[in-house]
Amino acid sequence: MTAETKLNQHEDVCIVRYEQGQEYKAHHDYFCKKTMSEEWERGGDRIFSLLFFLNDDIEGGGTIFTNFNLEIRPKKGRLILNELSLP
Repeated sequence: MTAETKLNQHEDVCIVRYEQGQEYKAHHDYFCKKTMSEEWERGGDRIFSLLFFLNDDIEGGGTIFTNFNLEIRPKKGRLILNELSLP
């Protein structure tokens, strides 16, 4: 897929660090054409989402994929590659 896109069409890497009590609310990893027109102009929607866990010394939940009734718990070095599809 990368060979078919230009570098300026790729999103910047996003690194998130959660502090105690923080969470990422349920969401979809695709763009809303009406509210995210800049992303659409840059190259359209996401093809993949990639999560890489840097540590596993946490309390609390994991990453939940509601469509599959699946929760993946953090484990240092674990990588999740999710091919995206629009609703």
